[in-house]
Amino acid sequence: MPITAFPSRVQDEVFPVFTKLLDPDKQIFIAVSAGCDSMVLACLLIMWWNDKNYSLSNLHIVHCNHKIRPESGMEAEFVAQFFVWFQIHLFERDVNLPITERDLRNWRYDCFRQAISSCSAQNNSLLALWHNLNDRIESTFLNLMRGCSRDGFCNMQTIQSHILLNQTPALRPLLYVSKKQILDLCDQQKIPFFTDQTNFDPSISKRNNLRQKIFDKLEFYDGKPTKFLESMKNIYAMNLDLIQFSYGFESKSFPVHASRGVKSAFYFPLPETSADLVNIRKKLNLIHNLRSSQLQEWISRIHWSGTGRKQLGNSYFFKSSIAGWSLIVLDVEKAQIWEHFWEKYLNISIPITALWPIEIGWLTVQISKDSRIWAILRYPQSWDTFAGKTRNRWCINQKIPLIWRNFIPVIVQDGKILHMFKEVCKIWK
Repeated sequence: MPITAFPSRVQDEVFPVFTKLLDPDKQIFIAVSAGCDSMVLACLLIMWWNDKNYSLSNLHIVHCNHKIRPESGMEAEFVAQFFVWFQIHLFERDVNLPITERDLRNWRYDCFRQAISSCSAQNNSLLALWHNLNDRIESTFLNLMRGCSRDGFCNMQTIQSHILLNQTPALRPLLYVSKKQILDLCDQQKIPFFTDQTNFDPSISKRNNLRQKIFDKLEFYDGKPTKFLESMKNIYAMNLDLIQFSYGFESKSFPVHASRGVKSAFYFPLPETSADLVNIRKKLNLIHNLRSSQLQEWISRIHWSGTGRKQLGNSYFFKSSIAGWSLIVLDVEKAQIWEHFWEKYLNISIPITALWPIEIGWLTVQISKDSRIWAILRYPQSWDTFAGKTRNRWCINQKIPLIWRNFIPVIVQDGKILHMFKEVCKIWK
């Protein structure tokens, strides 16, 4: 490793993140593409880890060879040689698989999951990703074009459980570091990297189009640099402050249909400490006493478990994948939060006879295609498949939170799902 020190400005931005979130027992999987962002991330993390005298055996390098560019093989060989002293997980994509942007992303995260699952301490693992300030701004604009709230505007967080990683935390320490800073670091520190020329082709993706045709004009006007990146960085920091200080206390109401047996529900930021959890419970007038050890067990469950619920009296605590918020459900009628729905709606099966709205449970869905006449409208079953995947895997790829998946009606014909009404998720957003 050629790196002995980084400029203090970068260390001040990144190292406090490592100090707060990393410990010597954690297994760190670093995603390395061989591009400048991931190489800087890996060098920063390795230097900090080594300065702490932590065991290097806890650091893992993960490289995914997509095999769609001539230089892909050279990049994989470079990563294997440059990080020869570390545990390396190399994956090669089957060239016969689809190569859409979504398919490539899903394959990549499949590889990340495989690497993490190979570790005996996978419950104490995280994945370090290279996304930088420019990437975050691009995602903001793409989400604005689709339509989004504050969560979509701010999108990626420095640390958040990731639905495509079975809720393993994803760490993004470079979110406040610009692309120019990263390229300057590579030049100053002589960090080798590969450049993916497809990133400069605006015809490949909307992101590339924005990057080439819009952001260059926002970063520079009349030949002079603007304050665009700095302004966006400040906006993201203000949102982080709002989340951190909202324990004191701004909760977020969450509408839930009465048929689910829930009177009220709220979002709160994920509590970092036992004191945060105590404050949340006070805000909700939960008077059940918990010992310190029980509070700490709750914190561990909320942060590191992927699914499930925690019950306290008639209150249920759920972890949600929505922008790092924890979902807290209150005032449950005799624990009917799951049972009431299944008892009433699971066996509904409605033949489609015409193109008109159909009520199923409390929902009304519009049938819009002739090909679906004489198919069956129902709620999903555990054995269902859709688009070549299990229904649950498809929902994960679509980033549909766990708590909503069983409430999405489906159209079935000859044992196969023709359509899933995922738009009904907007009812709970």
